Amino acid sequence: MAKTASNNGRKNTSQSRKTNTQGKKTTAQGRKKQTKKNVQTQADQLKNDCIILFSIACAIIMVLSNFNIAGTLGRGIKWLMFGLFGVMEYIFPVILAVSIIFLMVNRELLRVARIKTAAGYGLFVVLCAMIQCLYNKPDIADNGLGSIFTYCADYKAGGGFFGGLLCKVLSPIGSIGAFVILMILAIICLVIITERSFISGLKKVGNGSQRIMQEAREDYSAYKEHSAGRQNDMSDDEYRR
Repeated sequence: MAKTASNNGRKNTSQSRKTNTQGKKTTAQGRKKQTKKNVQTQADQLKNDCIILFSIACAIIMVLSNFNIAGTLGRGIKWLMFGLFGVMEYIFPVILAVSIIFLMVNRELLRVARIKTAAGYGLFVVLCAMIQCLYNKPDIADNGLGSIFTYCADYKAGGGFFGGLLCKVLSPIGSIGAFVILMILAIICLVIITERSFISGLKKVGNGSQRIMQEAREDYSAYKEHSAGRQNDMSDDEYRR
């Protein structure tokens, strides 16, 4: 019995040692994983910072190019960007920097961020097309995309290559029809970006206008009653006189 008890004690001791060893191994593995995770997080943060700073630098160079203070390379960039986007090139550097920063900040919701960014660029191109549709120089019907690109690049006007491309696609329905379609596309892009229903917004505007009109009617009724009361008081005073 004594030998059995001693054997059981030795087994329990060895099992406890094994358990402690396994526990230490698990702790060590957890520390290694946490260390790797921290290193990966720092690397991702460094990468994001580099991308954001690079995008800001590109935006600054584009802005300087627009005002001819970026040298020979800046003049070439200016000519190319005005040929692509027309007068919307003036705000394109800001849109570029903001979109990249937005994507980096919202990496946890990357799919939604990509959709909104795409909608933002879509709205930008639609605005380019609306400007080209209104400006219509050179004439969209009689000139190709190359002529539109060259004209916009040389004269810093119009909606550029992308605006002309969209106008060319919509040209069979006429300028007015094309502008209506562009307005609808712009509204769709805004709905995607803001996640707000356009119809609900119209209903809210309608309800607000009805409320304002109702208040105006009530104020006018109160004013009429007040005016009528003053006229009655004046007539009584004149009668007494």
